[in-house]
Amino acid sequence: MAALNWVANHSQSKNIKSVNLSIGNGRSYSSTCTSSVLTDSFSKLRGYGVLPVVASGNDSHLSGISYPACTAGAVSVGAVYDANVGSIGFKNCSDSATYSDKVTCFSNSSRNLTLLAPGSRITAGGYTMDGTSMAAPHVAGAVAVLRANNAFPNESLDQIVARMTSTGTLVTDHRNSIRTPRLNLIAALNGAPSTPAPQPPVVEPPVVTPTPTPTPTPAPQRNCRTFLFVTICSG
Repeated sequence: MAALNWVANHSQSKNIKSVNLSIGNGRSYSSTCTSSVLTDSFSKLRGYGVLPVVASGNDSHLSGISYPACTAGAVSVGAVYDANVGSIGFKNCSDSATYSDKVTCFSNSSRNLTLLAPGSRITAGGYTMDGTSMAAPHVAGAVAVLRANNAFPNESLDQIVARMTSTGTLVTDHRNSIRTPRLNLIAALNGAPSTPAPQPPVVEPPVVTPTPTPTPTPAPQRNCRTFLFVTICSG
């Protein structure tokens, strides 16, 4: 929590848009973890405009994700293969066949999972590794790109998440048939803007109908003639 507080307190000076957490407790949660000790930390981060992105876990759960991915305010991320890497085995499962966008056998899956992203085989810093811990940073980086000044800096965090999920490629998990969007950054950048927050109704000023000015009735014309000292008028 101290690290998350540091991120929140330095988010403005360091221009931080997202934070990645590649951690998990191995347990399975099928709904939002409302009693999470990180709820306040995630709320604080979001209040400073920083989106928490968390790996869903590598325990092969098919109806739940791990903690803290289940925490309210988090964007949880599972893993897919980026290509056909052949048969591959891990400590708790194996995939005899692999292909692009196939959900990895170790990735925790649930209907409360937010996104999928490439998580096997990922090479970075000279190391090739596998895991939802490899997938989550793809999403954290995508958030930074989408919130850049030349992209969508004025969209809310919820709108950025909606942009990623609504433009992502839908992937069906072959293990449980759950469909989850896989991050597609190009589509998110080119896609239509997400639904904006409701705006207050525009109140039109009342239309005032002017009161017509009555046309004065001209006084009747009188025909007057003077005879000697007497004036006689008619009409």
